[in-house]
Amino acid sequence: MRVVTSAESRFDMGLGAAWFWPNVNNRRFAQNAIQEAFWAAVLVSALAAIFTAILLMSQDETSVSPIGFINSAVFGGLAFGIYRRSRIAAVSAFVLFGADTILQFATTGPRGWIFRGLITLAFFHGVRGTIAYHKLPALPANLPGIEQSFQTVRQTSPQPENGLEKSPRKLAFAILPAHRLISS
Repeated sequence: MRVVTSAESRFDMGLGAAWFWPNVNNRRFAQNAIQEAFWAAVLVSALAAIFTAILLMSQDETSVSPIGFINSAVFGGLAFGIYRRSRIAAVSAFVLFGADTILQFATTGPRGWIFRGLITLAFFHGVRGTIAYHKLPALPANLPGIEQSFQTVRQTSPQPENGLEKSPRKLAFAILPAHRLISS
């Protein structure tokens, strides 16, 4: 009987299937889904601010309100919450963007549905990722950090002979006196 690990199943699915429904059963894959939602929220926030500024600077200023800047700030705050792995922020971003998409489709028709669908899917991945991340067991308290790992490697690396480092400059100074003795 062959046991399929999560990494094997992710690669066996193919790139398209892995993006449309990522595996979130371990910490790394859940964090990838969370990062996807974070960048989607940053993109929505930036685009909202840019398009609102462009519309406010255009000739017809009467039909545009600066509410787009509030929308940009809200999605910027939600992006920060998603980055901090908040389930409430991920669900809020998904619901707000989904509601905005439905409202836009009802008022102007289905324009930009591919872009909006992909962003909504990214927010849904963030919801799945944050929920899965919080269901995973906590990391052990005595797990070494990256600094401790490098200190361990530095302590176990072999020391050069005679206290000389293997840099060309220090070797040249160490060889120079011997060369003078030979030429004299």
